Amino acid sequence: MKNYTDLSYQEKKEFTNLLTNWLHIYTSEVINKVLEKAEEIYNNEFTMNMLKELKIREERELESLSSDIDMIIQYKNKVQLHLNCLTHSKSYRDVLYDMYIRNSKEEK
Repeated sequence: MKNYTDLSYQEKKEFTNLLTNWLHIYTSEVINKVLEKAEEIYNNEFTMNMLKELKIREERELESLSSDIDMIIQYKNKVQLHLNCLTHSKSYRDVLYDMYIRNSKEEK
């Protein structure tokens, strides 16, 4: 099991970027509760894969939305905005929420 202090600079940066991408929508209270489990999260291969996929999918969704908005402005057409179900990140957020946030709320 790796400790955060044992990680290289690049590993720390990647990990904190993944956590930031996931946690930026939550309150400080939730973020602090999750960060208490940082080493557990880092050492869980499934969770790390989920965090990486969440980041990739959210980036794709933003790119797609940006392209759609550009088309609307450029051609003055209203189009149906939708996210491709194959890149949809909500399911990843939901699983991570269930794994690391829901239980801590129930403990109160």
